[in-house]
Amino acid sequence: MRALCLGLSLLAAGPAFATGSLECQGIDDNAVVASLLLTRSEPPVLMPLRAEIVTVDTTWSTVGVEGAKLVDIVHTYADERSAIVEFADPATSEILISLRLARGVAADSYAEAGVLVIVGVGAYAVACIDG
Repeated sequence: MRALCLGLSLLAAGPAFATGSLECQGIDDNAVVASLLLTRSEPPVLMPLRAEIVTVDTTWSTVGVEGAKLVDIVHTYADERSAIVEFADPATSEILISLRLARGVAADSYAEAGVLVIVGVGAYAVACIDG
């Protein structure tokens, strides 16, 4: 399976938000890694401002990293039980990458697991813990 790294940066928009991190690792392949910096609030809010997704063959970025394919963040959703972030080709609006997580929340602790799908590349099962 291809090695994968996902970095997703999110920033706080006000005093009700807290910055945290989420570390995800492939369930079937330990070389699959996703590392996210994100904001959380009550009720849960997901506000991505920057993302970079890297596989062995390809890099995608929302900020025009040299050599990367440009993608836009086109859909985000989060509640107490799930989170979704989708990335699209800016020229066609076709969804290229989707990160879908199931969430468990207790006090200030989060646990998340799900799937990262990259169209034409593969689907990666990921398990995540709050960092």
